[in-house]
Amino acid sequence: MSKAYKTDRPIDGIHCEVASCDFHAPEDKCTANCIKVGVKSSDSKQVADCETYSKKESCCQ
Repeated sequence: MSKAYKTDRPIDGIHCEVASCDFHAPEDKCTANCIKVGVKSSDSKQVADCETYSKKESCCQ
């Protein structure tokens, strides 16, 4: 997958609450052109991990 980039339109059907991500938009939308979700394991639990995440340069949180 090539590197994701920001678009003007959110991805339909994707709900994202990660306000520190550069792709996060109001109403918990994602404005990446595409996303890649992987699995992160810790302490015998597996959780989904958005590999598209990109930290905002100026995040208030």
